[in-house]
Amino acid sequence: IEQIQQTITNDNLDVVIEYFYGNRHVYQFRIDQNSLYITKIGSKREVDNVILPFIHLFDTPSKIINNIQEFTQNAHKAYTILNLPKDKDNLLLIPDGILNFVPFESLLTKPTSSINFSNMPFMLKSSQISYEISATKHMQMTSSKPSKQTVLGIFPIFENSQLELPFSKEESASIQNYIDGEFLTHQEATFTNLTQKAKNHQILHLSTHAESGNFNKPASIKFIDQEVLITQLYGLHLTTDLVILSACETGVGKIAKGEGPLSIGRAFQYAGVKNVLFSLWKVNDKSTSLLMKSFYQHLNLSKAEALHLAKLNYLSDENISNTQKSPYHWAPFVYYGEVQASSSYAYLWKYLIIALCLVFILLLPKLLQNKK
Repeated sequence: IEQIQQTITNDNLDVVIEYFYGNRHVYQFRIDQNSLYITKIGSKREVDNVILPFIHLFDTPSKIINNIQEFTQNAHKAYTILNLPKDKDNLLLIPDGILNFVPFESLLTKPTSSINFSNMPFMLKSSQISYEISATKHMQMTSSKPSKQTVLGIFPIFENSQLELPFSKEESASIQNYIDGEFLTHQEATFTNLTQKAKNHQILHLSTHAESGNFNKPASIKFIDQEVLITQLYGLHLTTDLVILSACETGVGKIAKGEGPLSIGRAFQYAGVKNVLFSLWKVNDKSTSLLMKSFYQHLNLSKAEALHLAKLNYLSDENISNTQKSPYHWAPFVYYGEVQASSSYAYLWKYLIIALCLVFILLLPKLLQNKK
C-alpha cells in the first residue's frame, strides 16, 4: 500500500480505484496518498443490472440519440453504484469483469434533464481518467518521453471496397501536421511492414478494421494483405512506447478471469507495449479522425492528458452537431499505461514562480527605502 501511495504522489494522482468481482459481490479498493478504503458496492446481480444496460446503449450509434432520457438516467445510476468520487481531478481506474467495457468518462456526476450533450455533467469534465490492468503493473511503470518521437502509421484505407475507410486518409494527413514518421497506406500497409519497421519508431498508429471475435474465433485486426489474430500478436517483441489502435472494438474480447478481455489491445500489451490506446465499441470513421487529430495536437503533454483534452475539444466544438456529440462518438477510446504528472501543473508552478519574482522586483525598491 505504501508503494502505491508513493506512486500516487509521484504521478500527481488524486486516487487509484480498483474494482474486484468476487464470487457474490463487487468490491472497490480506493487508495489515495494517505488512506485505503475497501467498499462492498453491491451484489454482482445488482451491479450488472445497472452496468449492462448502460454498456448496451453503445451497441449502435442510434441507441443513445433515440432515447437521450434513458441514457442520462442510466449514466447517473452507473456513476452512483460505482461509488466514484466527485472531487478528484486525476484518477487511475483498474476495472474488473464487465467494468472493462464501461466508458467511465461518459458517466454523469449528477441527474440532468438536458438533451444537449455539451451541457451534460459528464465525468469527463470533472476528472482526467486513465486506466491500468493492475496496481502492480502501474507501480512497475517508468515514465519516459523520448526527446524526439516519430510514428509508424498503418493506413490500409481499403479503397474501392466494402471495407473502405474514407476518413482514414484525413486522419493520416492531419497527424502528419503534428508529428514526423512513416505513413504506410494502401498496398504498403502490410503486417510484414509493421513487424519490420516498428522498432524504428516510438509510436505505432493503426487506422483499420478490427473485430472483437466470438466463442469460435479470437479477436483480429486487418491489414491490406491479411487478417491477423491476437494469437499472432502475442509473439511479437515490440519496444514501441505507445500503440494507438484507431479501429473498432480493439479493447473488446472474451473475458478471462484475472486477465481481463482477450482483445487486440491486450495482445499488444503482452507483446511488450506498455502504453496502449484502444476502443470499446464500433467507432465512427469521421469522429475518430477528428479525435485523433486533436490527440496528436496535444501529445506534447502526457498521453492521458492529450486524450482527455481531445475529448473535451470534440465536445465543445461548435462545428459538430449535437447528434455527433453523443458519447458514442467521443467516448470509445480509453488509455492504459503510464501516468505522467500533468504538465499543466508544471506550467502553473512556473507561472507562479515568475509572478512572485516580478512582485519581489517591484517591491524591492520600497523595501530598501524603508530599511534606510
